[in-house]
Amino acid sequence: MSQRQWPPEALALFAEYRDRREPHRPLACDDGPRCWVRDGPPSISHVGTGGQCTGCRGTPRSPLNRWAKR
Repeated sequence: MSQRQWPPEALALFAEYRDRREPHRPLACDDGPRCWVRDGPPSISHVGTGGQCTGCRGTPRSPLNRWAKR
């Protein structure tokens, strides 16, 4: 998890884009306290993972796989 401190303005901006992240929801998503879909960049890890949600550890789905069953 990133130790970066995000300003409130950035967090509000990330929240505005939830609808754009929703189609890419990881199959493992449990909508827990840390969720990339809900929180955006503060809840994604790029360190050696290629990008995983810090909550469910799922990888966001590509647009080509967004119709896969949850």
